[in-house]
Amino acid sequence: MREQLVKNALAIWAENVDVTTEAGRRRITDFFTGNRSSKSASYWNTHLLQDVSTGGIFDDSKREGDRGQYCGLFIAAAGAGLIKPDIGYFCLPSTRRMQSSAQWAKTGVPAPAAIKAKHILPGDIITVGRSKSYGTHFALVVEVDGHVLKTVEANTDGQLSNGKSGRGVVRRRRTTKEVQRVYRLDERHFVGGASC
Repeated sequence: MREQLVKNALAIWAENVDVTTEAGRRRITDFFTGNRSSKSASYWNTHLLQDVSTGGIFDDSKREGDRGQYCGLFIAAAGAGLIKPDIGYFCLPSTRRMQSSAQWAKTGVPAPAAIKAKHILPGDIITVGRSKSYGTHFALVVEVDGHVLKTVEANTDGQLSNGKSGRGVVRRRRTTKEVQRVYRLDERHFVGGASC
């Protein structure tokens, strides 16, 4: 299932989701509104959802602090039909929620076991960013080469699928030294998987 998550994320990346284009902003809007209808929305971001529910599209300039962040919602969108919807709803809207045992309790499945950065595999969800002990940004690992991680992620700068540098859904290279947390989903976290 983690392999399919990577394939789905790369398929979204292949759409060239660039925040500077209307098509890219509409696709980012789908991360919010699509997740909303599938019970994995970031309900904490109500002002943006209200804007898009009335026909508006994502506007990068309206983001304030954690509001309007879509890195985790991108992973939830890539996991639509794969990841249990409550994980996208309660955990993936923010890195703070993802590390919260209270949020995981709401999903009905246990949080993933802790994984050390040196054991990262493709399909693992990582957090990066040093300002918080649990990280400030999500990325999905697609390839591992020693301490170098090739990722696909959203709401950051990197390589768009057209080969240009940009912001939106991008490919990046990170190192294991950047990683704050590693979340390896297992069969319990996927639709049709075992529960606890």
